[in-house]
Amino acid sequence: TSANTGTSQGMALRQNVRWHFHKRLLADTGWAAFETDDFLSRLYLYEHDVSHSMSTRMVYGWGHHAYVVLRSPLMRWMLLETKLSYLSYADRVFTGSGQSLTPGSRRWYYSFQIRFQY
Repeated sequence: TSANTGTSQGMALRQNVRWHFHKRLLADTGWAAFETDDFLSRLYLYEHDVSHSMSTRMVYGWGHHAYVVLRSPLMRWMLLETKLSYLSYADRVFTGSGQSLTPGSRRWYYSFQIRFQY
């Protein structure tokens, strides 16, 4: 909280990139560094996800976040998608809250999907 205004502040620096490596492999990647004063100035970072799913990561404090989503059509009617996401805090020793509270300043998230189209 700022001593002069009584408000909290936060900022994030982000970059998202989409790569078409080949007609059969697409990658969405993203990276963000963030810093906020406290929970009241938390930020919501959008990130690409597997099809028909949406991800918005809520962050506060000081740290960074990165993710990669890979998509590959195995056949005309089958699409394989996988996502790996990483969140790291520099200012705490526990992450999460409630029953998802875990020791350590890092969290990994993984998604996997096979989509059949007809």
